[in-house]
Amino acid sequence: MATKSMSINKDQSTIMLVTFGFFMAEAILHYNIGVKSQDPNHKLSMPSTKDLIKLAGTVAIFSIASSMVANHLIQN
Repeated sequence: MATKSMSINKDQSTIMLVTFGFFMAEAILHYNIGVKSQDPNHKLSMPSTKDLIKLAGTVAIFSIASSMVANHLIQN
């Protein structure tokens, strides 16, 4: 029985990058919503570098997982 390659193709890379971009924008908005709930005068801002790295790491994991699941569903 042949197994399918686990390599990432161009379409999967595109899906992963687009998903990362949207998820990252959403994460930053959610970050700001959380900060504003504690400080009503808070204006939209970028998280600290430390928090931004944590957000990006989390978003990257879920973007990769989302892309892999979508690719699996499309192929089967």
